[in-house]
Amino acid sequence: MRKILLLSCAVLFLCASCTKTEKTYYPDGHVQSSIQYRFGKENGKTIYYYDNPNTVEIEVEMKNGKRHGEFNRYYQNGYLDTHCQYVNDSIEGVETNYTANGEKAQEFTYVRGVKNGPHRAYHITGELKIEGGFKDDKFDGDWKYYDDRGVLVGEGSFNKGTGEVVFYDKRGLPERKTRYVDNKKDGTEEYYNTSGDVYKEIVFKQDRIVSENTDSTKVR
Repeated sequence: MRKILLLSCAVLFLCASCTKTEKTYYPDGHVQSSIQYRFGKENGKTIYYYDNPNTVEIEVEMKNGKRHGEFNRYYQNGYLDTHCQYVNDSIEGVETNYTANGEKAQEFTYVRGVKNGPHRAYHITGELKIEGGFKDDKFDGDWKYYDDRGVLVGEGSFNKGTGEVVFYDKRGLPERKTRYVDNKKDGTEEYYNTSGDVYKEIVFKQDRIVSENTDSTKVR
């Protein structure tokens, strides 16, 4: 019995000696980071602080040196910036982003660290602004765009990052058509007057403007 007790105490001592929390500090002395280690690797909660006493910037759960569990990033005012979950160092599930005033800004869906699935963005009023989807980090499927009253103002269709989006004016008439390749503006962006005629063209190449032309006789 005594041998078992001594062995148990030794195991507890060994486990305790293998678990520790290390802190780093800013020059003025307040904490910069607090990191939990077990057997030489980050395990448990890791916290990073702004250069402002007790103001958390990042909280993340770690397992064997990899992000695994809840991740939260904060603005300096204390409001949540980003919330998501990690599995084996890759984002898994829904990542939610917020404004500096606490309103939900957008949501992305991840599978093993890659955007796959629904995406939504919101106006500061909480109304839906954009709804679409991704496949392997590329725009995919049908996308819709709304104003802050919930009125449809644009829609598009994509296949692996390639497609086009049409935006409408207040009367529901086409106002602008934009083409995309590999998630970037690529090709001729057309602007329409109320008669449906093109009055302006901007040519893009991978999000960069190549040329621009306006017919002043057809301006809306």
